[in-house]
Amino acid sequence: MVQSAIDDCHANCDLNGLSYEKDGICEYHCGKAEDILPEISKEINGCKVVAIVDPPRSGLHPVVLKTLRTTVGLEKIVYVS
Repeated sequence: MVQSAIDDCHANCDLNGLSYEKDGICEYHCGKAEDILPEISKEINGCKVVAIVDPPRSGLHPVVLKTLRTTVGLEKIVYVS
C-alpha cells in the first residue's frame, strides 16, 4: 500500500543489475489487495502465477481469498506469517 516501498524495490533491482520488468516476470502494484487483486487476476488468468501474501494479523480479506481460489494458473501461494 506504500508507493515508496515499490520505488525502493526498483532501486534495489537497479543496484543489483536485475530487471524488475523484464518479460513481465514480476509486477508490483500499490493498493489494498481486496481492491486491486480482482482486476489483476483477470489480466493474468491462465498464466503461471506464484502469489506472495503477507496479510495483517486478522488474515486475508475474504475478497482476496476468493480471488486467489478462482485464479486460473495459480501454482503456489507463499504465505508470510
